[in-house]
Amino acid sequence: MSPPVRLLAPLLLLLVLAGCGRSGPSAAVPGDAAEGTEIGMTAPDFRLPRLDGAAEARLSDYRGKVVLLTFWASWCGPCRSEIPALQEVWTRHREAGFAVLGISIDQRRSDATGFLSSLGAPVTYPMVLDTGSDVADRYGISSIPMTLLLDKQGRIRERHLGFRPGALGAVDAEVRRLLTE
Repeated sequence: MSPPVRLLAPLLLLLVLAGCGRSGPSAAVPGDAAEGTEIGMTAPDFRLPRLDGAAEARLSDYRGKVVLLTFWASWCGPCRSEIPALQEVWTRHREAGFAVLGISIDQRRSDATGFLSSLGAPVTYPMVLDTGSDVADRYGISSIPMTLLLDKQGRIRERHLGFRPGALGAVDAEVRRLLTE
């Protein structure tokens, strides 16, 4: 390995371990939330087509529920583990007023639907497609998976980058706490 490549290898490994980065001219500065998407702010409304072909989903349709938004893509390795784990959390709390909305930033619907089919178990919470990453950009999503937990009034209460199976208990506890507010 040449010296410059040897120096970059640890940095690349850190990026992979942290999550799947986004790149391109519209990517935000890592760690920065877009204006209006900081903790405590009301999450901006959006309307996106559902992957299952049903009517479009709007964030405002979920007002009054605790909502977990998860941004993902078919090429994201950690997303392969996160999506089924969130299915479990959603199944456990959906009757109490909890919703999960998966937001794929894939460019093609077929990539997103093929990925979901490959997971082996059905994902029954709503999934939408943000092909131009317009919503992801509005929310300042610079790496995926990224999850945002919203309270019943639509305010952003938590922001989590990446996925670690051990963190699922904390997410479950946050959901339970917000459901009681």
